[in-house]
Amino acid sequence: MAPVAVARGRLRAHHLPVAPAGRGATVSRPRVLLLAPTSTTGGIASWAAILLDRARRTDFLVENTSRHFAVLGERETVRHRWLAGRAAVARVWRVLRRARAEAVDAVYVTSSPGLGFLLRDLPLALGLRLLRRPVVVHLHGGDQARLFGTGVLRRRFTLWALDRVSLVVVITRPIEHFLARRLANTPVRYLPNMLPDEYWAQACPPEPRRRDQGLTLALVAWQAAAKGTFAALHALALLPPDVRLLLVGQASAENAAAIEATVEELGLTARVVVTGPLDRAGVDATLARTDVLLLPSATEGFPMAVIEAMAHAVPVVATRVGAIAEMVGETGPEPCGLLVTARPEDPRCPADPAELADAVRRLSSAPGLAAALGAAGRRRVGAHYLVSVVLPELEDLIAAVASGHSVSRSAGAGTAVPPARSDAGTPRRTAVGR
Repeated sequence: MAPVAVARGRLRAHHLPVAPAGRGATVSRPRVLLLAPTSTTGGIASWAAILLDRARRTDFLVENTSRHFAVLGERETVRHRWLAGRAAVARVWRVLRRARAEAVDAVYVTSSPGLGFLLRDLPLALGLRLLRRPVVVHLHGGDQARLFGTGVLRRRFTLWALDRVSLVVVITRPIEHFLARRLANTPVRYLPNMLPDEYWAQACPPEPRRRDQGLTLALVAWQAAAKGTFAALHALALLPPDVRLLLVGQASAENAAAIEATVEELGLTARVVVTGPLDRAGVDATLARTDVLLLPSATEGFPMAVIEAMAHAVPVVATRVGAIAEMVGETGPEPCGLLVTARPEDPRCPADPAELADAVRRLSSAPGLAAALGAAGRRRVGAHYLVSVVLPELEDLIAAVASGHSVSRSAGAGTAVPPARSDAGTPRRTAVGR
């Protein structure tokens, strides 16, 4: 066999096909084909980069699923749908061939709501099942309607397909509970997104604001109506003139023009800074001078921007969607932010600007409250959302699936149970769970 170079959890070299381990045999270091967007921006890409860099017990081969022919906020045209459909079919065949040729122990599919999930990920999972390859589907979304559809046929097909994979990983408790009640065979596990431990350790809380300075707000996301960009602008217009807003992230040409027009219409030219997309250092520098993170989205999963802000001790004002209520501990003893009601019926303005403005005023008028929320957020990230907390469980699950072990349906019951043996030998016991 040609030499294989493994670096920081990633399989980097081409190698000759080898037979996958037999089902039930313990795979000490599984080789896993990861389908994820790795050359674009966004929450899944950030999560994938952390996974590839920090995994220690798994060798990943990467199939990049980034889409480069559409960005959030563009109108979806017939051309976009055609390109998406054609790319999905091509991807299914390519991954099936690759999984068979490279004899991977498992395939890990990251999925987000949209045509790709329906046309690529679910058919691919069914095809891999025919090849007897274990499949993990990781659902990066928090909106039931967008993930599973509202029509009866689509929902039935989606649930039927998911009930034939080895494991479903979700990032919100509502989706976990929804699927746990409906999947008869497939275990469902909630795992939050994660940040590197040293990122948390080195994150700088915002500098104390002088009394003569107004608040600096930041919205770090794709700049689009669905992410609350226009809701944030209208809320800013209701706040004192010394409050500024930083818009950090990519925007389509159409949205960029609409943002510019809205800023001029509301008389906010001197109070809004549009930075465009920033690299990691740029985002961190922005958070270090931000007083409040805004994320008034119509829908979210487990937004990385929120836990990054929390790591920097920045309080959060966001809509109550996806996992955000749990992320900020809304009902716990130490909440990390203030939440407002989402308005999914208004796609251009998914949060009430007046309610957003009221939440910002509350933090501005009570610096002690803002500081307490920020400090609580930083503690919460350290306790729940670091690589050292989340990744061991994820790698335990991957090892169990790759070895053909049954993952328990209840997270509290341990990670996996070795399959029954018909021969007289004693099965090898796999140390899984934490």
